[in-house]
Amino acid sequence: MNNIFKNIFILIVILKSSLFAENFEIDIEEKNLYNSHIWKSLLHINNDKPSINSKNFLLSFDNFSLKNELISNIEKIKTDKNYSCKFPARYLWITKEFPSLKNDKNKCKEFDEYLEKTNLSSLDLIFVSENIKNPSSMMGHIFFKINGIYQEKNRENAISFFTILNHLNIPLLAYESMIKGMQGYFILSPYQKQIFSYVNEEERNVWEYKLNLTKEQQDLIYYHFWELKDIDITYFFTNFNCATIIDNMLAITSENYYQENPIFWTTPKNVINKANRFGLISNTKMIPSLEWSLYMINDNLENEKIKNLKNMVDNQDIIKIEQLLNKQNTSELEIDFIENYTKYSYLKNDSMSSEIYEKISSLYFEKNRNIIDFSNYKNPIYSIDNKQISLGFTQIENKNFLNFNLLFAGNTIYDDNRTYFAENSLKIGNINILANKSDLILNKIDFYEMTSYLPVNQTISPLSTEFGISYYSKLNNLYINDSLVLKGGFGQTHKLSADIFFYYLSNFEAYLDKNQMYPILKPKAGINIYEIYNMKTILQYEYEYNLAKTNYSFHKTSFNQSINIKNKHRFDFSYNLMKNKRKESKTYNLIYNYFF
Repeated sequence: MNNIFKNIFILIVILKSSLFAENFEIDIEEKNLYNSHIWKSLLHINNDKPSINSKNFLLSFDNFSLKNELISNIEKIKTDKNYSCKFPARYLWITKEFPSLKNDKNKCKEFDEYLEKTNLSSLDLIFVSENIKNPSSMMGHIFFKINGIYQEKNRENAISFFTILNHLNIPLLAYESMIKGMQGYFILSPYQKQIFSYVNEEERNVWEYKLNLTKEQQDLIYYHFWELKDIDITYFFTNFNCATIIDNMLAITSENYYQENPIFWTTPKNVINKANRFGLISNTKMIPSLEWSLYMINDNLENEKIKNLKNMVDNQDIIKIEQLLNKQNTSELEIDFIENYTKYSYLKNDSMSSEIYEKISSLYFEKNRNIIDFSNYKNPIYSIDNKQISLGFTQIENKNFLNFNLLFAGNTIYDDNRTYFAENSLKIGNINILANKSDLILNKIDFYEMTSYLPVNQTISPLSTEFGISYYSKLNNLYINDSLVLKGGFGQTHKLSADIFFYYLSNFEAYLDKNQMYPILKPKAGINIYEIYNMKTILQYEYEYNLAKTNYSFHKTSFNQSINIKNKHRFDFSYNLMKNKRKESKTYNLIYNYFF
């Protein structure tokens, strides 16, 4: 009799378990849970495919689908008590949908230690500005900051995804980062140490954006950091970079956020702009680099005051500095100049001993100060989108063409660049095509091109620089056939007023065609003028002298008038004249540009 009851009990358990499993699949189908934006975000699904292809990350790796992966995770929760320790974010979401799966008895020593030592109170989104003098910083960098308290002390940690560039061979770098993929690293590190390096060593500004998240959203992201720590992740510059991985995580906040996918690829500025549009940013704080701070102060203090303050620090006149700081009418900008120029002299110029630095520092640290808020001064949230598509009309030597241009990432010198550190251009993948009834011409490709016009002032005298690798068709030059071009140069920029920049550079170019290389000297001077109604004028003169063919030289004069409309549209009219004693070429352009 006992055996009969025992067999009946086992049969009931089996039937109940079978019914239980069936109900899970019914609920998954009825709620369409595997298509949830949260589930897709936790799996980093981009363009309907997982961006992290690892057996340690995808339980249904050999037969992946969103539904199969959800079922596999549910089965794993039922059979593996360590599941919640490895995938705590998935566990949190799945057990909210299916409370019966929750097991509060599970103990996760390492995960609990992570929670204890980081002790999340809030999350910040951190944007580190680009330094266009450094190719490894091309589009800037973005990561999370965990704010917490450990052992009664505030603790800040950075959670960052990045790769390491071991060389600056641009063609090889393009292949590795876009096609082959590079080793990605997802790490937790002390925040202040990382910020010190960005601000003081790499001369990059840092913006901290406080995230407006619910407790559940915050916990899902916080727990998901743990899920990624031991996963082998491949970094792609275009397909899966620091911005992509963060955009995926923020997509847990809403279906609309998840559905809005950037065209081509996601950049750090795409993420902060998108987060701002969806109301995820509640507050902004800015940490400026030394150079940026000095530029900002120079723009807002009289020249005579700057001269006097600079002399005090250069002469290390501690008595005069102390007298100035103790005056009632000394402005915050003057104190800021003393602080930043003292740091600059000590850290950058190496013109001040640590003893003098400490003495001057103690003087302004003792002051009760109102810290100047830089957060909305050139905030990247307000900058233009960094992809452009252009269409227009071009006339070259009386031949008419339809002009099509696509900039995959970056900005041009014709844009409204007033939210940047200085007048600059950065092109990563730029294609220009000309077409008419008889011809289709690949006119130009910019593989990588940067221009930095950092103005000289009383405090700092930086070099303005240019560098690039491009392909030019014959239409771009009077004498040289289709060529691969390597270009570079340096010079100076002077800010004549708040809206007028004058620059001159000594440039060198090397044209490489099928037969030989042509080295060319190409000095250049120009002026950029910002005008009313978001208009911008650029006048430029270049002189080309071919070192290989001494009889070949010509003058190039160019004019471009831009009208920028609401950071989304730009209209250009330009005229170029290339000439010498024997030949000349005129080009007219009327172009419409759209930013996205």
